[in-house]
Amino acid sequence: MKRDGEADAEFNWMLEMWGYSVAAARAPLKHLVVERLQIEPSQQFGVRITPEAAGPRWYEAGGEPTHHVLHYTFSHEFSRDGVPMVDNRDGEWKLDKRAFQRGVPRDLPPPPRCALEAAWVLWRKLHETMEAAAPGPNHWEDAPLPASPTAVLAARTRALSSLGVAARLVGSGPWRWGGDGDLYLLRGGWAMTPWGSARWGAAQNWHEVAGDAAPAGAQVVLYLCGYQRWTHSARLEEEGGTTTLVLEGRPPPPAAGDARGGGGAGEEAGAARSEQSRAVLQGPLLTPTADEAEDAASAIAAADDTRADADADPAAVRRRLLGTGPWEHGPLAGRQLFFLAGGVAFDGRGRRRGNWSVLPPPAGGALAEVRLAIGGAAPLSLEASCWRLRQRETRLAAADFVWKAPARR
Repeated sequence: MKRDGEADAEFNWMLEMWGYSVAAARAPLKHLVVERLQIEPSQQFGVRITPEAAGPRWYEAGGEPTHHVLHYTFSHEFSRDGVPMVDNRDGEWKLDKRAFQRGVPRDLPPPPRCALEAAWVLWRKLHETMEAAAPGPNHWEDAPLPASPTAVLAARTRALSSLGVAARLVGSGPWRWGGDGDLYLLRGGWAMTPWGSARWGAAQNWHEVAGDAAPAGAQVVLYLCGYQRWTHSARLEEEGGTTTLVLEGRPPPPAAGDARGGGGAGEEAGAARSEQSRAVLQGPLLTPTADEAEDAASAIAAADDTRADADADPAAVRRRLLGTGPWEHGPLAGRQLFFLAGGVAFDGRGRRRGNWSVLPPPAGGALAEVRLAIGGAAPLSLEASCWRLRQRETRLAAADFVWKAPARR
């Protein structure tokens, strides 16, 4: 197979893994297959490494491991508040063995509270190893921590906290983006677009970063193609009861030898080539009350609530759910459920509105109660354990939340 140029180009060093399997099949050799010999856990597949937790919280260990060997081959990627990252390797907290080929840093920050238990087990095992290992040629402290998304994007996301209009925009949607589909501006500087998940941040001009300034008048920017360069700037227009985001595509970089363009503010030649589109909000853009402004600020920051009883606190659960979606898996997944500002719930697939609220735990309960009603259906009683919703009566999983399918446009 290594001598097969096409196979070698496709699989490279991974062909070694197939050597024994191919040879054994041709021998032929019979094997006893132990179904639960090993598991390859990661946030990518959401697999658990112990049975379902005996307690109500999804990150708690549920007893004896389900497999004999934990094969950590895939990267573990989570947002800073513990949302699993699927189909991408851009987590704000990450643990990937490929980043530590020459050693492991002495102090590896722990995962967010809501990260899946596989990430916590790996983190603990690594710390046991680091504490037991004596310094050697590959000194632990020589290994740098892997970089998060670009510093400019991180700064733009943090700057949303001081951007007044962001408190109105977080948890808003659906914005109908021409004939392409829906746009939602969600928690922590995340967005959902017709093309997949994306990021948004304040359009403050970062003059220290060459070529990253946004056009004058822009309030926010969108990142639809990775985290290196924003792709669209946007400003809010409200007139006659209609709320619109005017989106301006970033001008393409100038061709070789062309001094014009480049995407900076005030570059007339570049601005003339930019593509403008409009996203119209399907409903009112609310101005939050004082209490709602606190919820919006928490959603923008997407801070990791490390309290052990956070899932029992209605305010904490409300702030965690605000600006999330679509929730997947389970019975609710077919609805493409979004928890939006003002207690609005929206089914993106069925195009139906509803409402949601969070109540204190009922008598004898350990988790706050999430009440959800969509369209004319009877209200559901749910409980939220980090990023999993369960039906309260049956305790069956109703939906999970992940950031997945990065936009490519």
